[in-house]
Amino acid sequence: MKRQSIMLGNGINRCMLSNISWEDLLVDIACDYGVALNTKISFPMQFENMINQILAKESKPSDNLYTEIKMRIIDRLKGAELSKNAPHNVLAQNADVIITTNYDFFD
Repeated sequence: MKRQSIMLGNGINRCMLSNISWEDLLVDIACDYGVALNTKISFPMQFENMINQILAKESKPSDNLYTEIKMRIIDRLKGAELSKNAPHNVLAQNADVIITTNYDFFD
């Protein structure tokens, strides 16, 4: 039996009616934690840069910082609406496995 797998990045979430971008999410995190956003580097590097800034500011860095921030992203995306023709729905029907870099629970 042949299985189909699809690997997706955050770009697919731009098809949601709420159209939340990585930049929107990173700006929110930067504002929440009072850190700078370096727009001259890629989004994954911006995320890591902000994590390092947050850890440097804390007197006792949290071991759960990644989880805390990922949960904030998940909470932000929970309220997002999908149109009935969104690629999420089409891909979910045509793939056995979806691998994603997203911090959400769309299926």
